[in-house]
Amino acid sequence: MKNERKGFSVKDIIIIILCIIVLIVLVILLKQSRTNQQTEQEQLSQLQETIQQEGTGKVETGNGGYASVSIDEVDQTGRMKISNTGKNAVDLQNCSIWVDGVCIKQIADKMVLEAREQKVIELGQTIEAKEHTVISIKDANGAVIKALTISQNEQEELQFSVPGGFYDNAISLELSSTAGNKIYYTLDGSDPTIESEQYTEPIKIQNRSGSGYVYAQNEMGNYTPSSIEIGTVVKAISVDSQGNSVEERTESYYVGIGNSSDLAGLPVLSISTDGNNLFNYFDGIYVKGRKYDDAIALGQDTTLTGNYYEDWKKPVHIEYFEGSKDKTLELDAEISILKDYSVTAPQKGFCITADTESIYGGSTASEFFDKFGSLYVYTNKRDNSSKAREYAANIMIQDLEVGSAKLNPCVVFINGEYWGVYMMRSPYNQTYFAENYGITDEQVICYQNGYMNNGDYRDAYDKYYNDIIQRDMRIADNYEYAKKVMDMQSYIDYICVNMYLANADHGDDECVAWRTIQTGENKYSDGKWRWIIGKVDNAMGSYTENGITKASIDTFLLSGVREDKMFRTFIQNNEFVEQLQDRMNYLEQNIFTPDKVAETLKQVSAQIGKAATSSYGRFYASTPNNFYSQQMEYIQDFFDNRGQYIVQYTAEIKDLEQRWNSVNTADIVSAVSYTHLTLPTSDLV
Repeated sequence: MKNERKGFSVKDIIIIILCIIVLIVLVILLKQSRTNQQTEQEQLSQLQETIQQEGTGKVETGNGGYASVSIDEVDQTGRMKISNTGKNAVDLQNCSIWVDGVCIKQIADKMVLEAREQKVIELGQTIEAKEHTVISIKDANGAVIKALTISQNEQEELQFSVPGGFYDNAISLELSSTAGNKIYYTLDGSDPTIESEQYTEPIKIQNRSGSGYVYAQNEMGNYTPSSIEIGTVVKAISVDSQGNSVEERTESYYVGIGNSSDLAGLPVLSISTDGNNLFNYFDGIYVKGRKYDDAIALGQDTTLTGNYYEDWKKPVHIEYFEGSKDKTLELDAEISILKDYSVTAPQKGFCITADTESIYGGSTASEFFDKFGSLYVYTNKRDNSSKAREYAANIMIQDLEVGSAKLNPCVVFINGEYWGVYMMRSPYNQTYFAENYGITDEQVICYQNGYMNNGDYRDAYDKYYNDIIQRDMRIADNYEYAKKVMDMQSYIDYICVNMYLANADHGDDECVAWRTIQTGENKYSDGKWRWIIGKVDNAMGSYTENGITKASIDTFLLSGVREDKMFRTFIQNNEFVEQLQDRMNYLEQNIFTPDKVAETLKQVSAQIGKAATSSYGRFYASTPNNFYSQQMEYIQDFFDNRGQYIVQYTAEIKDLEQRWNSVNTADIVSAVSYTHLTLPTSDLV
């Protein structure tokens, strides 16, 4: 019997293919159905969560909660419209409303701004729009939540369709001239001329971060960052038919970086100027330049030589944005390089000087200009890895009888290029003493770095100082006299804090002392000399090539201490020594405890940690993810170990004279690594 094998027919093959297709379609439909169900469920859950949050009246406070608050409008009658764009209610209790730096309303009672709600607040006074009027809402700690700048001159000849500031998405900027004049502009900070790009169509401004920067490539060290954040500076001029420039305007735009981890919550100082003013070989103030090379050619010492050592000032335009990224200050000024320890570093400090009449109130930055119109912006060069030491120390010593500068960390941009974290320091002026000591009527004289703020009392500190050091403090009457002319607790706190922190720069160069001229009812208006802590970035285990700031160092042996004639005079007195020892024990047990230090460092790290990390990476080296936490550990380790050493050294203080005399001067570490350059007198009150 023959075996027959019958193959598949064409019809069978078609049926099989159709079945496979149907099966595939069914699988796809089933999978899509499940995906849709999951998506719908997630959306439903999100919706329910939103409804619950909005419907249950969840109320937020603090910086995060305030982020959704905005000032919509302020009219001349004193009615301010505010709104909440967030999904949760915000309680404004304990917040305050300020106009041009003056508090006009305190919100003492509960004031809840519901989600997506707008309210009208009666300010209780008319609002007169000046050339610049800044209205702001501040939280209980004085931080600006939101600010609005209104102007009397809304109709400038040269118009920008979008104001400078921080934006999430790309913008289209239109320029116009009310007189129909031609408009020329630049995008790199340089001054526009009729040879610059003529405006013919909207300018597209977008996120330029990561490429296109030019100033980071200049003479500023051996390291160039691979990527930095960049904004766009638009400078424009309006030119009439005769070719005359009739108006110039500058606006800085930062797209996609306002809410970045680096800038979140920190104010921004935007500096724009022709790049040649800073980086030109012949007269740029930021570089070694010709001055350095000329010294080499002449065979001269180059230690203090370079363009940046010259007393040159260059024109700049500055814009200041609060932590909320609202612009509250804008003016033309001059810039010079600070001749401090950062002068030769890649990141240098600045002095920005403006006409005092151009500095208007209402901005946080305006509080940091001194009476000469100068704003000092420091790098904390001795602490460039963390930017935290001085900031944390000032927080921890608030309850002591020694004063400290008000510090304002900020981020600087130069011609749109990220320039790292800086620190503004408050001048010791009437505002400072009013805020810290409640002195409003008495005239204050202040001695700082060898200078007196008031020429009528130029020799007041020197006379007091010489009078004290010429007295034998072993005699009780002399010590009693000293306690009548100086606040001994303030002086002892001044000594103890500097010693505890292992401040390598302690000495006359950083001495700040003050008193009132008249006496009054205020406890601080007694005419006694009191002290303020100077800069302490070179302390607390900060890097030095000789370990002068490490926890185990005996700070009492520093040259700045050894040469302090006043201190050497007072340690002859037993009462002074006992009080000094008791106060050092108090600091160890109550002020600089490991737990309090850890809490403070956590606070500081949350505020500036990410920004400081980026700042270090901008100028010195790329940083690992744990970079800043390591810096905080270094500071914590210093305080964990410091107490045991400094308390012991203070207990041995009666032997200081013997130890000073027994050690060769050459063997004692100097507190200053190179010649200290005194700041100009405009750095004073």
